[in-house]
Amino acid sequence: MADTILLEWFPRQRAMDCANNILCCGSYDARKSFLLRNKSETLDAKEVLGCSIAKTRSSWIKVNVYQTGFYRVKYDEELLAALGYAIENKHLSATDGYGILDDSFAISTVCLQSFASLLTLLGAYREELDYIVLSNLITISYKLARIAADAVPDLLDLINQKLGWEPKPGESHLDAKFREEVLIALAVFGHGPTINEASRRFHEFLDDRNTPLLHPDIRKAVYVAVMQRMNMSDRWGYEYLLRVYRETDLSEEKSRILRSLASCPDPNITLEVLNFLLTSEVRHQDASAVLSSVSREGRVTAWTWLKIVSEIVSPSVKGEKDLADVLKELAYRKY
Repeated sequence: MADTILLEWFPRQRAMDCANNILCCGSYDARKSFLLRNKSETLDAKEVLGCSIAKTRSSWIKVNVYQTGFYRVKYDEELLAALGYAIENKHLSATDGYGILDDSFAISTVCLQSFASLLTLLGAYREELDYIVLSNLITISYKLARIAADAVPDLLDLINQKLGWEPKPGESHLDAKFREEVLIALAVFGHGPTINEASRRFHEFLDDRNTPLLHPDIRKAVYVAVMQRMNMSDRWGYEYLLRVYRETDLSEEKSRILRSLASCPDPNITLEVLNFLLTSEVRHQDASAVLSSVSREGRVTAWTWLKIVSEIVSPSVKGEKDLADVLKELAYRKY
């Protein structure tokens, strides 16, 4: 990191938006206002701020102190990493912490900064307690989840078209596994054509349990897809899967159905599935598999349920490492 700072306007910014700037370096005591007279200028940090930008995390630069200007600020990777350190160590005001995060997200959405950089920055807010900053952090997290949900179907649809639904002669076990994973991902991210085709195949299966349309390699994908549209007012798929569960003697099929039931995004259905685990119809060893398959939308419900029934569940699963790992995962990911 050199001691020079390059400042330039974004293409659509107006001169009046970013002419008057306030910078600080390593401390709010080292702060100075200046005018950006041209579209691009290079400043000497020592000359302007009286500080050196060394290659240390404590040497941070904040532009637009207290967010007084109506413009976005894009930092390079080293400067952003240094600001992340400053945020973690409470060196910045809540207003500046908010501004850095808000600018970084806005700049990422127009492809001027990688989302990897934004995700790294988010980690700096782990101990943030300011309500306004936290509220913005949560809002941005939801937006990122929606962006990913919108992008994944487009990303996987072409792959799915090549793989298809039917096994191909001579394909490997990995090809079959890959097909299942792609179909499950498309279903979970709400890909309409995948869910519709899965529903069609499931109906055929209900009419004829030996139909070739539902071979074992795609059964879990079909079951998961069916469960994505289930809720308390439209639960036919849930009821039919329970019927199939009770009819089969195959432990592999039972486990497959239980995992699929837990993938439902409706928290009320999730709660029914979790309570079903406590019945004599479910083997104790299947509990961890079901919990690890709970949908993102159902994790808060699952976490609350676990805390309530822990005294009932614990004796029957004591010593099961898999369940312990699942509990940790739910604890970390419940939000």
